[in-house]
Amino acid sequence: MTPDDLKDIGKRLFGNNWRIPLAAELGVNRETVGRWARGEHTIPPYVALAIEALKQRKVEELTR
Repeated sequence: MTPDDLKDIGKRLFGNNWRIPLAAELGVNRETVGRWARGEHTIPPYVALAIEALKQRKVEELTR
């Protein structure tokens, strides 16, 4: 997952102020998400998996 992927998915899931809610969902500090989004740190593979699960959960919520 690239920083641009993270930003795009974050905005789609949570809107323009996506960093704090995504950090809460992932159980990490919002600054960690910011570092990933800026490309300062590599996004760990578990984050992509967790985001896929989050996306699926959101889809299920919307289809109920």
